[in-house]
Amino acid sequence: MKRQLFFLLLFTMISTAFTKTQPGKSCLSAGLTNLGKEFGYGRMISPTTMLLAEGTISYVTASEESTFGDTTTDGPQMDTFEMAIYPEFRFYALPKAKATPYFGLYGILGIGSSSSDEPTSGEVSSTVTNMSSFSIGIGASFGVEFFFNDFVSIAANARVAQFYTKTEKAETDNGYNTMEDVHKATSLQVQLQPALFVRIYF
Repeated sequence: MKRQLFFLLLFTMISTAFTKTQPGKSCLSAGLTNLGKEFGYGRMISPTTMLLAEGTISYVTASEESTFGDTTTDGPQMDTFEMAIYPEFRFYALPKAKATPYFGLYGILGIGSSSSDEPTSGEVSSTVTNMSSFSIGIGASFGVEFFFNDFVSIAANARVAQFYTKTEKAETDNGYNTMEDVHKATSLQVQLQPALFVRIYF
């Protein structure tokens, strides 16, 4: 048992002693700290630079129904879709090290939509609300990527600053009148948003 552990440790040390960035290779990544909700694709264009795009996507639908005696009443129903993409240019400071720090500049592109149908009483059967959103911006990140070998790495990444603008448009129809509401917001955030990624090179 001790001999097996020794050879396993020796193999790990040899496989990581000569690891470095992987110029010319592509990679797939998945977030570990957010249970894989964020994923991405990247390509090393030189020993010190990478182009990559990471993103999130989600779709949620919810409905309610209540029964009292022989009467069944439908509750509100809602559908929500959100997608965000972060294209990034990343620079590695120590490309020949197995643990190499990096920093990057990334963009933000997000879209979203939602619809809700809420039953009402009286002559109006329901109130329907449709909403859409669009956001765009830029940001900065830094982190450290540890290469186990030529194929697998783990990166501790942090987005530290981002500037973006977001526009939300909502339209409500209650059967008699239609109301439209547009909300615009601009935000500058300087905060630490840490995450852990596993990256597979091929």
